[in-house]
Amino acid sequence: MSEPASIVIIEDDADINEVVAVHLRRNGFACTQAFSGSEGRLLLSGSEPFDLVFLDPPYALPASCALGVPRALAERGALAADAIVVYEHAASTCADADEAVDASGLALARRKKYGDTVVDVLRATALHDAID
Repeated sequence: MSEPASIVIIEDDADINEVVAVHLRRNGFACTQAFSGSEGRLLLSGSEPFDLVFLDPPYALPASCALGVPRALAERGALAADAIVVYEHAASTCADADEAVDASGLALARRKKYGDTVVDVLRATALHDAID
């Protein structure tokens, strides 16, 4: 039997963070919760690096700061080489997000717009290549 995916939720709204974590755990996933990017940067995985990062920073936070979180996790060995980062941000910040993605070493796999919100699915493979 394979190990469940290791997931970190970085969400400052405690209620949303808890609802997401409860549902993931009920479905057999190992889940760690962080309530800020600063807290997320300090995380070290228990035995396995994170396979999936849900990153929902305050929209006022620059994309370069938000995407520094997965980079910090990777530098600490807490992000799997093939990890996925799901990053939510304002639709008005797509150009900034694109620049931050390029600078961070992540790769944009998919972008979906939901009204004034955008969800980017990012791959960490390029990030690990840049660190190694």
